[in-house]
Amino acid sequence: MEKLIVDRIEDGFAVAEKEDLSHIRLPESDFTFDLSEGDILLFDGEKYIKSDTEKDEKKQKLLLLQEKLKEKSKNK
Repeated sequence: MEKLIVDRIEDGFAVAEKEDLSHIRLPESDFTFDLSEGDILLFDGEKYIKSDTEKDEKKQKLLLLQEKLKEKSKNK
């Protein structure tokens, strides 16, 4: 299953980053759900699904990293 991250929405297209760091433009009209920046899409070869679980996990990892950086800067 291919994983993509929605980078931005522009002119009716979702610009998504693939795992190989290339980008693809997907028409918003192809989706039955709303898209927003940071959404994680999984493609099974036929259809895209939005993975809220993976998005939440990614947010948690980023928040933990931010906290570690704050603590590190306080200790200097």
